Amino acid sequence: MVNKKPKIIFYILFFFAVSSLVIYILFPSIKKKNIYLDYRNEFPNVKFYNIDSNVKSRDQLLISKDNVIFYLSKSCNLSVEMLKNYKKIIVEKDNINYLFIWEDEIPASEINKWNIPIYNNYYLDNKYSFSNYFPTYFIVDKNFLVVFKTTDYNSFLNKYDEIS
Repeated sequence: MVNKKPKIIFYILFFFAVSSLVIYILFPSIKKKNIYLDYRNEFPNVKFYNIDSNVKSRDQLLISKDNVIFYLSKSCNLSVEMLKNYKKIIVEKDNINYLFIWEDEIPASEINKWNIPIYNNYYLDNKYSFSNYFPTYFIVDKNFLVVFKTTDYNSFLNKYDEIS
């Protein structure tokens, strides 16, 4: 008697591979382009959407000598928890621009709950990813270069103290 087990396993794997390929081709919206930013990388010129789904460009958002970017995800508890510390972190300065960039969507209820200006919040419409970890803190200069990146809150605070 011939062992049919390897054939069955092959057909199952083949079925899953073909199914995955078909889904990937038919539903391009599930594809996310990973643009992992690191020190001295140029901040990408992608579309940023505000709460009303109006599009802004990098040139319209990164307007200061130093731009502090909080990269967050609505589905990440640490990101939402970080919002509670907003008032402790940010001291409004003329030379610093603050942005909250959400990978997925803007959690309007949380933003309102913590009195964070909604006009500082943008999302990427789940088309891009700038980091594997949330929250990630970036400081971007006027030439759109990432001059600082960390996922560590205390490291961010130390660097923030230097520029503010």
